[in-house]
Amino acid sequence: MDRIYLKCLFLFNKLFILEQLYIHRKITKIALRLPVCTTPSLMQTTEQLGTMDVTIGLTFWFLCFLLPGGWILTSINSTYHRPIQH
Repeated sequence: MDRIYLKCLFLFNKLFILEQLYIHRKITKIALRLPVCTTPSLMQTTEQLGTMDVTIGLTFWFLCFLLPGGWILTSINSTYHRPIQH
């Protein structure tokens, strides 16, 4: 009984793997036929960034990423050293 079960399980796994390979091949063939689209945002720009553009970009980056992280890091100390109230 165990041998028959193992043979059936082995055949099922083999068929499952073959089916997966077949599906993968079909998807790959379809994907290779799709046209490649290039958008203008992916192309390199030829214009130089001005001083105002760089200033605005760095200020925005600082406000959005560094300021919240700094606030969290400065408040960690007060969280750990808070007196326990009974």
